[in-house]
Amino acid sequence: MTEAEWRTSGDASAMLRSLPQPVSGRRCLLAVCGYGRRIEQYVPHASVVLHLAECERGADGLTTIDNSNEAMHDRIDSVAAPFPRDSSQRRISVSLLECLFVAQLERPYIHTGSYQVLRTSVVNLMRIDPGNDRSGPERHSDEWRAHWEHERNAQADIVRDIFGNPFRPVAFAAAWLTDTAVAIAQGMYESRDFAAMPILADALQDAGCDNEDILNHCRGPGPHVRGCWVTDAVLNKE
Repeated sequence: MTEAEWRTSGDASAMLRSLPQPVSGRRCLLAVCGYGRRIEQYVPHASVVLHLAECERGADGLTTIDNSNEAMHDRIDSVAAPFPRDSSQRRISVSLLECLFVAQLERPYIHTGSYQVLRTSVVNLMRIDPGNDRSGPERHSDEWRAHWEHERNAQADIVRDIFGNPFRPVAFAAAWLTDTAVAIAQGMYESRDFAAMPILADALQDAGCDNEDILNHCRGPGPHVRGCWVTDAVLNKE
């Protein structure tokens, strides 16, 4: 994948495969969690959202998660039973659990099929048109396909937010990491509210940062999630 393709790709899984392998397990997991947080309003099971939160804590070593095959199948069995096999309610819950599972393997990755099921289920649950839950994009309305493409791009944008631009690595000067910058980044990380990213840019710039990639990322449209490459660097995270 070229730098131009990285900047414009809508395929989150292909983007991760293009990085030096294996990718960071923490970052891969937070990429799934970031999209999971985006769509959690459509997930019908509170237990899946609770597991999502547990995985966020696990990414930072704050809890130990049983990620065995047995535990994964137990979680899927518990959420799959109440809904028909082909329903989007069942498919979104199962596919999110699958993505969280594979992101925590010894060689983490994002499952291409499960990630596609996630975004397809989200758009089906928006009830834009009455197409069958298993229908591909070509069997739906133009509006449905536009929303599907929007979700596809959102998944890729989260990967870019977390991994930055691998073709242009950035080194942070210690002088930039002032108490103010660290406090702003820590507050956003803990709250998952990244509205203060432009304020972080101002704090970094006041400390002498003149790197356009950093400042533009902070002042850009986002999205920003836990694991954002700038806040991670300010907080000295992996």
